[in-house]
Amino acid sequence: MPFTQTRWLRAAGMAGITGSRTALGPALAVRRSGGSGWRRGSVYLMAALELIGDKLPRTPNRTAPIGLALRIVSGAGVARAMLDGRGRAAAAGALGLGAAAAILGAFVGLRLRRGLTRRLGGGALANAFAGTIEDAALLLIGSRLASRPGAR
Repeated sequence: MPFTQTRWLRAAGMAGITGSRTALGPALAVRRSGGSGWRRGSVYLMAALELIGDKLPRTPNRTAPIGLALRIVSGAGVARAMLDGRGRAAAAGALGLGAAAAILGAFVGLRLRRGLTRRLGGGALANAFAGTIEDAALLLIGSRLASRPGAR
């Protein structure tokens, strides 16, 4: 697959991950860019807090309006960051792709999480365990997507 297509697919994947975890995509993108300092630390902290908070029984649904809006904005930003330096048309395309992938990631991720929770017996403990499995999968896939080609 040509390198340009691979970059766009990686950006879409990262935005989809952001649809499931609002701060995880930005944390992985910051890691990819080699950023340092307080910005990197604050993004990592937000991602860690989200991974913990997601397991709490009172955490709102990821497809609730405010949560979904944050995921859309975050996904668009992550896709744009993954495709930097490509010009104005590519920037607009990256924002649209990121927003669409984040929406898809939110709804597909929610459906998979609910299905896994049911398979594990239902209830708060099963949901927390399903969320932990989801987190592990997102971290594994996201780390792979965020790595620079040829850096493996």
